[in-house]
Amino acid sequence: MPGFLLQYHRKSGEVHVEKFDSPKHAMQKRIALESTTTDDDVEIVVIVSPDEQMLRKSHSRYFAMS
Repeated sequence: MPGFLLQYHRKSGEVHVEKFDSPKHAMQKRIALESTTTDDDVEIVVIVSPDEQMLRKSHSRYFAMS
């Protein structure tokens, strides 16, 4: 099942979604991003979901502004 990396800016509601073939690869990217991100308002998460449509439904709080 694919892994989705979300970079969510809490104040603006902006979200960037990147799909990976495996959650492992998404987690590796998350760790790399977290080590370089200095903005405390950016939340970086990995979510496993069958597809982006299901992700947007199950984790709708990240997509309220998009």
